[in-house]
This record gives sequence, C-alpha cells and structure tokens, in this order.
Amino acid sequence: MGQKNRLSGVGGNGYQFSTYIQGDFNKSYFAATNMVNTYESLKELDGKNPQYNLITCSCFTNSKELLSIGTLYNGVSMEKFMATVTSKELEFAGIAGTKVPNVGNAAFAMTFYNDAFTKDDYAQQLSSEMERYENMNWFMKTAHRANYHIFRLNILFGQNP
Repeated sequence: MGQKNRLSGVGGNGYQFSTYIQGDFNKSYFAATNMVNTYESLKELDGKNPQYNLITCSCFTNSKELLSIGTLYNGVSMEKFMATVTSKELEFAGIAGTKVPNVGNAAFAMTFYNDAFTKDDYAQQLSSEMERYENMNWFMKTAHRANYHIFRLNILFGQNP
C-alpha cells in the first residue's frame, strides 16, 4: 500500500504497516528531522550509527519518543496517551521482544485502535471499535474494560476527556 501512496518506506519498498494518528506533530517532525541529520552525519564515519541500541535507541524507541512530543487534535498530550504503549510492550513478549518492528507496530496499532494508512480508514476503524465496545453486554463490557476503551476512543475522536 505504501508504494501505491508514494510513500518510500524502508529501502524504497513501501511501507508495510501504519498507524494513523490525528494531531499536531510539527514538533515531532522537526525533532525527527534533526535526529535524521545527526544520525546521517554519524553514519558517514563508518557506515553505521554508533548510537544504535536495541533497548534504548532503536527505530521503535525513537518513534515512541518523537510521537510523545506531539498533541492529539483535541489537545490531549501524546506523552500521556502514549504511556500505554509501554504496557503494551510488556504484553507483547517482554521489554526487548517488542523492539522487533512488527511487534512494536502491533503495540502502536492496539494503543491507537487502528492500522490505517488514510484518514477515512482511520475513522472507519475507530467507529468499528467504538461500536464493538458499546454493543457488548454488561459482563463482556466489564471483562474487556469497555468503559476504559470507550473513553480513549472518544479522545481519539477529538472529544475532550
């Protein structure tokens, strides 16, 4: 899908995964640009990034850090909203296990209730998740912590908490 949307992705082969998030990520973008420039200058030394570390400085940890600078479009801090990504890491095979991009992607997709590439897909997936939680019976709502998810979905829909 990435190639179809003219997104380059790793090695120019297109993106394989995506999680759509609506908000103000200008600060995240500028911090990412600075990070890329820094890493590119470091790579020129021997072709490798000497700062890379699976646990503390990987594509997953950097993505999480950069996104946490942003703000969801209703004003909710991404840093607060992103706190659950850490708990999802633990849920997905432990602290180092989630650093694998495909598993890290699952943590982001679960945190933001979507794996969409477009705004329309995002809205449709959030609506489906909201409907699923709202239509559960009392027991299932309790077992699945539906009120917690409905609260978070409302934030992603742009409502103030």
